[in-house]
Amino acid sequence: MTHRLIALAALATLAWSGSVVGQEFITLAPTTWVNDITPDGTVVAGTGPGGGFYWRWQEDPAPTYIGGNDAVALSDDGSVLVGCIQDPVLDREVAARWTEATGWVSLGWLPNAQSCPSRSNAYDVSGDGTMVVGLSWDGCSGRGFLWTAATGMQELTNLVNGNNRASAIAGNGSIIGGFAQGSFDRTPALWDTDLTGSVYDADLVGEIYGFSEDGSIILGNLSG
Repeated sequence: MTHRLIALAALATLAWSGSVVGQEFITLAPTTWVNDITPDGTVVAGTGPGGGFYWRWQEDPAPTYIGGNDAVALSDDGSVLVGCIQDPVLDREVAARWTEATGWVSLGWLPNAQSCPSRSNAYDVSGDGTMVVGLSWDGCSGRGFLWTAATGMQELTNLVNGNNRASAIAGNGSIIGGFAQGSFDRTPALWDTDLTGSVYDADLVGEIYGFSEDGSIILGNLSG
């Protein structure tokens, strides 16, 4: 695996360079939360009483609800969302991808997945909307996955003691991150798009939450 600069800290803080004067807080309905925002800040995605939604908040007076169970991430232009829906046959939660043309489409699950209680869950999408990462199962042992339209859902290399999850993908799709079950808890894990992966040290506790656009900087937490 190619070595990349990694920035992991027990506590991450956001430095806001602009003035707070003139900033506005916009509140949404109770039990509503926002999960992702496009790089230009114009579209947000989230989950509320009507399921998943996107909101071009500078243009539209209210979010546009698109159903499903949730919307957790969106592509850079806001046209592709990923999240979860309830499979109509199994009545179990499955990872799904949404576009205006297709609506929600199930991404399926790994061959040996049981309902634990989901069959699969999407966690992130690449900037162009073509690659989705998340969690499925081998029985009830967690497995990270990578999905593309060409390959379908593929299992990422199972690391350390199993119970892996792919939680994030770089905007350019070059690297995937999340966690594996280490010696005693979650430990940060990385995978390449050829599905191979590694952990830094199975005795260290933490996980990876996100990347810079090119994957050269990694956001997460780490403790001894």
